[in-house]
Amino acid sequence: MIKQAQSRKMRTLLADILLQQPDLRQTYKMRITSILDEFQIEEKRMDIICIVIADLMEVDIEFAISKGKGTKKKEYVLFRSMCYFILRHRYGYSYSGIGRYFNRNHASVIHSAKRIRYDLAENYNGVKPQYKEILSVLKSTSNL
Repeated sequence: MIKQAQSRKMRTLLADILLQQPDLRQTYKMRITSILDEFQIEEKRMDIICIVIADLMEVDIEFAISKGKGTKKKEYVLFRSMCYFILRHRYGYSYSGIGRYFNRNHASVIHSAKRIRYDLAENYNGVKPQYKEILSVLKSTSNL
């Protein structure tokens, strides 16, 4: 997931260090550390958002994110769709980043986010009140 992006960024920065003068290495080391911290913060933020949604929807998050048997049940699909939609449209995460987090293809995330948009518009299976409740809880949490 995030580790691939971290290693790519790390390789780029290390190449810069090798090309620079030795006295600038400490500056680059600090930059590398701050970039890694930023990635960890974003991953933790996504964890917290998904945990809040899972608690409100009464879903086991570990099972819902896995690709095991039984994860295509309606409540798990709805949970993932809701997470995709909220992470993309409220928090601005990329489809590929969301897909990496959930071990899904970015195209699956796009399809599911579109699908939940239609469900919200038509209030299919009472999705709209759940969505409003989730948003109100996420808005009340100051650091999200």
